[in-house]
Amino acid sequence: MKTILLLAFFLTAILNSYSQTSDDYFKEAGKKFDQHDYAGAVEYYNKGIALDSTHANSFLNRGNARLITKDYNGAINDFTKVLELDPKRKIAYLHIGEAKFYLKDFAGAIDALNQTGDVGAWNVTVYDLRSRAKSQVKDHTGAIEDYSKLIAIIPKQNVWYVYQNRGTERLNINDINGAIDDFTNAIESDPKAISYISRGRAKMVKPDIKGAQEDFNKAIELDPKSSEAYYYRGRVKESTNDAEAALEDYNRAIALDPANSDAYNAKGGLKMMRPTANISSGNQEAINNFNKSIEIDPKNETAYLNRGFARLNQKDYTGALEDAAKVIELKPNDDSGYYLRAKVEFQLKNYSGAIADATKSIELNPDELLAYFIRGRAEKELGQNDKAQIDFNRGQELWNKNTKPMPQQK
Repeated sequence: MKTILLLAFFLTAILNSYSQTSDDYFKEAGKKFDQHDYAGAVEYYNKGIALDSTHANSFLNRGNARLITKDYNGAINDFTKVLELDPKRKIAYLHIGEAKFYLKDFAGAIDALNQTGDVGAWNVTVYDLRSRAKSQVKDHTGAIEDYSKLIAIIPKQNVWYVYQNRGTERLNINDINGAIDDFTNAIESDPKAISYISRGRAKMVKPDIKGAQEDFNKAIELDPKSSEAYYYRGRVKESTNDAEAALEDYNRAIALDPANSDAYNAKGGLKMMRPTANISSGNQEAINNFNKSIEIDPKNETAYLNRGFARLNQKDYTGALEDAAKVIELKPNDDSGYYLRAKVEFQLKNYSGAIADATKSIELNPDELLAYFIRGRAEKELGQNDKAQIDFNRGQELWNKNTKPMPQQK
């Protein structure tokens, strides 16, 4: 009888301990979380969940701790469990969206964030994350829509980056005036060098060359160590045929940031295309700069394109073909790589190949007049004189939009 009573006592104690321990673990985990001991918090949540796997808050909070410690997959599992236990906890979708964003699963992030509905105070985070995710998948219009929603609800002291980012998205869809307006609003909110650089870039496209140079000058005044500002100012100066001043800015950009791939590329182009009495020129020196640009950024397709033309000038046809292939690999929907390859194939007397590549270039960009010329020349070599004349006529029509005389065809 005494043994039975003792056993009942211990069973009761164990049951009471079980009931209290789950709640106690949850409270201890909360303390650890508040103390920023997130690993400790996860440990206590693990113990609590082992005893009670129906406690949605435990999964939610453990997911948050895992999110902070960059255990993104573990966080997604926890937030998914929250939704299994309580489908109305829409906040879990927000956190799934966060985790997927940081995992660079941008499409998954957008899908999760779309399911948040109206989560009140969390709308700022939803619009912010979703706009950036849409930008990553090149849904620039969708990003603009979310940034616009964000502007309507964000505190004014935080509005700079929203105008800055929306301006960048508008620049991506060639809404130049809208981009300039946004960068201007960003400057009025907080006059940062980066906003002047961005507005200057938009003005270059407009084109408002004088306004662009003024913006780059202001950016340099605000941040004299901005390699980017010197690079873009160099491009403006090059566009006004002030080659020596452009070279000075490119060199300054490189001195400030030896990893500025674009500055090396621009410097190479300057030496290849715009020699002056005070600028040493030559294809090999240009190629050296293109090589450096590519070494820094192996995905800089413009540097491959420029190097390809420099190699073509040196009659390094094998190297030029390799560069053309790389441009096509990096930007398959751009006409430039096909045009370069057409030029090389023509020099190699592969006229059928030249025609095929020039045709692809024209398909991608029907206004690329030089592609009509090279295709016409290849057709003429093959005795296809009627086709050649049609291409020369079309090239001339496009050329007549310019003020320069049309190049002579051979």
